[in-house]
Amino acid sequence: MMQTNGLNPEDPVDVAEAARRIGADLLVVGSVLGIDVRETSLSLGFLRVDSASADVRLSAQIVDAHGSRILSSVSAEESHEGATGFSIDLGQILSFLTAGSSEVCSGGLQLDRAWYNGEQTLLIGYRNEGAAAWFGIEIYSASNSFIRWLGWEYVDAGSCRTWSWDQRTASGLPVSPGIYTAKLWDGTSHIATAGFQIRPGIGVSFPVAEEITVGSSQFDDTVVGTAMNHAIDRLASALLLSMEDVAPPVAERQGPLAATQAAGAPQEGQIAAILPDGRIAVNLGASSVVLVGDVYQVIEVRDLILDPRTSEIQSYDVVSIRGEIRIDETRERVSYAVPTSGFAPVIGDVVRATR
Repeated sequence: MMQTNGLNPEDPVDVAEAARRIGADLLVVGSVLGIDVRETSLSLGFLRVDSASADVRLSAQIVDAHGSRILSSVSAEESHEGATGFSIDLGQILSFLTAGSSEVCSGGLQLDRAWYNGEQTLLIGYRNEGAAAWFGIEIYSASNSFIRWLGWEYVDAGSCRTWSWDQRTASGLPVSPGIYTAKLWDGTSHIATAGFQIRPGIGVSFPVAEEITVGSSQFDDTVVGTAMNHAIDRLASALLLSMEDVAPPVAERQGPLAATQAAGAPQEGQIAAILPDGRIAVNLGASSVVLVGDVYQVIEVRDLILDPRTSEIQSYDVVSIRGEIRIDETRERVSYAVPTSGFAPVIGDVVRATR
């Protein structure tokens, strides 16, 4: 939804706008305060045993999506330690198997090596030297047949994002040895390509840290992944308790109008304009807790009485019900709607919520 509407996921204002568009009242903004990892190694001749401990600190803020006001803040911290694996030092004999660089953010579209053994995970990076935008990676065979889509990433100007590929098709089947190409897609065309080879056989290599994707089963099995998941569980529990505390203020954030809605009284406004494309502008917006999808009656009235100070509707007599409209976009103080049936609305008509 953010990509379709041109919203920046790294801009808090755009994130709040996205939350309002889907009808959310609360926005949870999380961040990683720190990850401290301490590694130790025990060498026993040619065998080396590695272990590590990790401390993970997280925080989250509950934000009013309509006013961008921070309602509550919570934090959580967890630690975990354990063995991370072992290795056998075969020196230069196996050095050619681990040839290649994991530095994929040096500029443009890069892979961490030129060739891979079967079942090795590929790391693909793109450093964006242009304007911030969304980019995705597609994998193609030597015959230019589509193999796999690796997903979208938002890459800010001067930043780098990475993708990983497990040498499997979209159906989960392993690919055959051969020549392949990674193509960078910007939503309109392929703007960069990088070729590589997959050789027969199973690779004998130890994956670098960048090849372990957060959220994958490989990451969950690491010391950092275990500490992270425990911290997330603790943070989620704190968030649930905090949401119970902030729920009443959110329900009352718009004052008398929201209180009236909560009491079950109908929400009312007026048609402010009829646009050339047929949309109907209503003088109720996100600040009045109007949500996309809400349905309103359009009422022809007479003897309409408005508060001279606030312009709120005080009283009127119904002449007829002209029809209904459905809200398809909300802004702070105005909403845009479309008719659900054929009728002729008039500027000044009263609209009344049916939900």
